[in-house]
Parts: sequence; C-alpha cells; structure tokens
Amino acid sequence: MTKKTDKSLSALFFLVIGLLAIILFNNLKEVTADTPSEEIPVSGVICFIIDDFGYNLSNEVRGFINLDIPITCSVLPGHPYSQRSAQLANEARHQVIVHLPMETHDRRAGEEKFIITKSMSDDEIRSRIRDAFLELPQAKGMNNHQGSLVTENIHVMQIVAEELKSLGKYFVDSRTTKETVAEQVMKSAGVPVDHRRVFLDNENSIRYIRKQIQHLAKIAKTEGVAIGIGHPRKKTLQAIKQEIPSLKQQGIHFGYASAAVR
Repeated sequence: MTKKTDKSLSALFFLVIGLLAIILFNNLKEVTADTPSEEIPVSGVICFIIDDFGYNLSNEVRGFINLDIPITCSVLPGHPYSQRSAQLANEARHQVIVHLPMETHDRRAGEEKFIITKSMSDDEIRSRIRDAFLELPQAKGMNNHQGSLVTENIHVMQIVAEELKSLGKYFVDSRTTKETVAEQVMKSAGVPVDHRRVFLDNENSIRYIRKQIQHLAKIAKTEGVAIGIGHPRKKTLQAIKQEIPSLKQQGIHFGYASAAVR
C-alpha cells in the first residue's frame, strides 16, 4: 500500500469520526433541551393528567399530544374522537387511561353509554368497565369523570375495584367529593391507586394555572410524586409550556400517572 493511499485512508477515517461527533453532539443537545440537567438533582416528579379527550381533535388536544414531556391522556369512551385521540396519544408515547363517567349528586344528563350509576347491577357495572377498555385498548388505568355520588358508595367502588384488579389496571381518584371512598376501596382490593393532589384549571386564567402548577411542584418535592389534573384548554396548555423551564430548573421530572400509583 502506497503512502498516498495511507494518507487518503487516514483522511477518510478522520472525516468519518468528525461526522459521528457532530451527529452525537446534535443528539445530545436535543436530549438535554427536553430533560432536566443531570447536574440538577431530582427534587420530585409531577404527573399531569389531562382529562376529557375524545370530544374532538382541537388545536389544544393536538397541542397536548405534541408536548415533549410525558403526560397521561384521560379519554372519555363513546365519543366521536375517543379512539383516534387515544391512538394519537399512544403513538406520541404518552400514557392513555379511561376517563370513566360516574354518577353525580345532581345527576347531570349525558355520557349515558358508559356512565356508572349507583342503581346499576353488579354485572352491568362490570360490563361497562370492560366495554370501555375494549374501546380504548391502549389504556393502562382509569380515573373518574365527575362521580361525586358513586365514589362515595363503598359497594359500587368495590365492584369497580374487582373489575380493575381482574384487568390488571390502576385507578386514580379524581377526588370530586371530600367523602370519596375510592382510594381506600382500591387499596383494600389490591388495585394500584393514587389520588389527584391539585386541579390545575378550575379558573381559566394563565396566572392561576401557573400558580397551581407551582403548588403541585411543592407537593411533589415533599411527597416525591404528585398528580395534577387539567383539561385540554388553550390557557392550560400555555401555562404548562411556560412553567416547564422553571420546573426543570427546580429538578422536577415528569412522569405518567402509573409512576404515582402504589
């Protein structure tokens, strides 16, 4: 092999190494831009559950699906865009859960196909839960949509818990009533469970929502992990985007709701 050939091979070798270094550097920038710095110790984990997917594929719904942090998308079964929104969320590597309608004290109309009511037979409750997971096979768990009456009822929640246990799913209590027994019943049945610590957007104000997110972060720092529930609204999406850099600087990581259940 001639010296000229040696020089050509050496030049080619260093060119390949240089290109690989550039690719690695660019990939590293992409990773560190979306995750907390390794130099900042983890101070807590926030799990955002965004309820009420399924009604439409609005800009806000798509905005949440396109977020570059893990979120849990809670999908109402039985709506025109339930299956499609669950599919898109799953493809974007977010977690999907069933947002199961449950009866309230004021018994509002709507959600008739899948709603769980106090007067239903045990078999009907089981059937509706199974049907919801059949419609949304991506779902790893469930939280309640409304449900102030049902989540106070020990017998109904025992049937829900037994069915979730048999399906290998978890439960998050949205805590729509102070008298809820849902978490207690789930624990007794051996269903992985946790509850909502903060509602993010009871007020449709960016300032209010950002304040709620920071409150959630404080809880996460104290308890290790904390669930906050919001909705696919423009100001909720904006507030979360605005708070992400601050949360990362505080050492907050983001996880699915399954990271919180025990």
